[in-house]
Amino acid sequence: MGQPKAENKFNSVISFLVDKKIKIQYKNQMQFKVIVREGCHLCDEMLKQLDIYLASNGLSYQTLDVDSDLTLHDKYSAKVPVLLFDDKEICHYFLDVRKLQALLKKP
Repeated sequence: MGQPKAENKFNSVISFLVDKKIKIQYKNQMQFKVIVREGCHLCDEMLKQLDIYLASNGLSYQTLDVDSDLTLHDKYSAKVPVLLFDDKEICHYFLDVRKLQALLKKP
C-alpha cells in the first residue's frame, strides 16, 4: 500500500523546502555586472530598470566604469551600458527583459 498521509505530507514539505533552498542558493550565486559610463543616459535607464527587476527578486548588481579599466574600455566602450551575467554578455544599450526574466526563472 501507499505511505500514510502524514508521511506523504512530510515528504512534500521536505521536497518543497529543498527545492526552495536550491533556488535561493542559486540566486545568491548570481553575479550581475553592468558596464557603465559617467553621464550616459542609456546607462541610467538600464540601471533604473535593473533596480526594479533584480530588487524584486532579492538580487543586486555591481557597476563597473568602462573608462576606468583599459580591458573593459577596449571590449565594451562602444556598447555601454552592458549587462553581464557571470561575465557573459546578456545585452547592451537597452535591457533585454526577456533574457533577464529567463535567467531569473532558472532553478
